[in-house]
Amino acid sequence: MHVTHLASNGFYSVSVDVSQKRLHIFLAGTWLNANQVPNWLDDVRSGLRMLPAGFSVLANSSKLNGILRLDLIVHAQRLILEAGPGKTALIYDPKKIVAKSLLDAAAQDSGLAFKLFTDPLAAEEYLAS
Repeated sequence: MHVTHLASNGFYSVSVDVSQKRLHIFLAGTWLNANQVPNWLDDVRSGLRMLPAGFSVLANSSKLNGILRLDLIVHAQRLILEAGPGKTALIYDPKKIVAKSLLDAAAQDSGLAFKLFTDPLAAEEYLAS
């Protein structure tokens, strides 16, 4: 497994595993304004450019507390959808009901459907199958 790390800060990380054709996104903290994540969409675009259509997405929101700028998540999800993903998985913390409901709303708005997991290993197994 060779992972290329494109971005990492206190709010998100974006990396790509070209051999697995997988985009990895990790969301954390509380997104209050766009200034906290100024390169978010560019970082997602950079990752998508490295992958062929049919790639998988593993998004982990288990450390996400909330998002006031839901439009940024929706926009990123639309970019992913336009790039032609195969399987998508979202890891979430069931104790963080607000963050999960916001991500559900973003997915409904963007049209990008994620299979939901609370166990990271189960999410990895799903994407590998």
